[in-house]
Amino acid sequence: MIKGLNMATEMWEKIKSDATKKSMLFLIDAEEQLTNMKLTESSEPHTHLTELKHHFELMVKDVTTY
Repeated sequence: MIKGLNMATEMWEKIKSDATKKSMLFLIDAEEQLTNMKLTESSEPHTHLTELKHHFELMVKDVTTY
């Protein structure tokens, strides 16, 4: 979304605009999902990182379908 932008102000405006378009339900759900994705003592860090990356990819895919 901001990859091609050069100025921080442009990036901020793009991110702010995108974030304010989200419904409160979407934001609460995203926050809850991220909160539940904690690395436990018994978790493998590499596996946890892979799961996080996959989750973010799904979130981006869901956002682009709206």
